[in-house]
Amino acid sequence: MTMVEGRPKRFLQSLNHSIDILELIAMSPGALGVSEIAVRLGLSKAGVHAILANLEARNYVMRQKGTAAYAVGRRLWEIGQRAGERFNISSLAHDTLVLLTEQSDENSHVAHYHSPGEVIFDHRIHCRHLVQVVVPVGGRAPAATTALGLVLLAHQPQSELERLRELPLPALTARSIVSHEALARELERVRQNGYALADGTHDEEIIAIAAPIRDSAGNVVAALGAYGPKYRFGIERARACIPLVITAAATVSAKLGYQAPAPEEAA
Repeated sequence: MTMVEGRPKRFLQSLNHSIDILELIAMSPGALGVSEIAVRLGLSKAGVHAILANLEARNYVMRQKGTAAYAVGRRLWEIGQRAGERFNISSLAHDTLVLLTEQSDENSHVAHYHSPGEVIFDHRIHCRHLVQVVVPVGGRAPAATTALGLVLLAHQPQSELERLRELPLPALTARSIVSHEALARELERVRQNGYALADGTHDEEIIAIAAPIRDSAGNVVAALGAYGPKYRFGIERARACIPLVITAAATVSAKLGYQAPAPEEAA
């Protein structure tokens, strides 16, 4: 099927109306009635009712008990679960990491949080240099010592941070954060800045920067970053790459369905 100005040449109106209705119901905080759906989508009540009857028959939507309002049905939830299982962040991030590595000229990687207080490295892209900082995929590191880990810790629930306070913070280098009070201050900076910078806290000769990856609900589900040896990736160069990392993380977040809130208008 060929495309004409962004839409298929054979535009199936009924199919697109069905998708519009499904998306509206799925994104609504509560169940919706036929009249409200018709008004919000500019469709006839009869047409909406006919589509909903078909969707209900196949369990894509269901009527809320005791009302005539519709919510997401079991079948749509099942498909979403299946899609989620195959929606691998590493795969989604691959092309973005390749671009980030080209732009920064250093390695890039993505990781997720593992309780208590660890990060697991999921995927990486190597840069062109012969001298490489090797971070094994599947490897773990203390979260408080890495930029990725600081980003992930900064968005953990308070209960997880309280659990972490019961454990000692590892001193891998002289620059490692070993005080929970200092860690709390650093995590607050990460939240405010939207990124983390780790200068020699995991390895004295490595600098890393990272930013959060968010899902469609705005939850931080992973972190993405760039890193390299200090002799090549010094602090000034690392700081210059912060916008690149933030943009890369935002790109992957958008692939997961995250929509960043619009900036507030200046007073």
